[in-house]
Amino acid sequence: MADISELLLYVVVGGPILLIVVLLLLTGPIGWFTVVFIAIGAMVLRSLLEESPTGGSDKENCPACGSLNPPTSETCDHCGDSI
Repeated sequence: MADISELLLYVVVGGPILLIVVLLLLTGPIGWFTVVFIAIGAMVLRSLLEESPTGGSDKENCPACGSLNPPTSETCDHCGDSI
């Protein structure tokens, strides 16, 4: 049942959007610019709404061997040298 409602959503929302895009493309350069402007705006809005990654790992590299270690560790878990 979810597949039918998803398809219906695409038809109900996508149909008018497709019609508007076609009409704008038929208007000439002003319509072309408008379509490109709306498309770029939609991509920017989508990228702003996505959750950005929180960053890298909190682990520290051992200066001797380069192995990743927990930040609370005072010695390397791999080679045993002090961090």
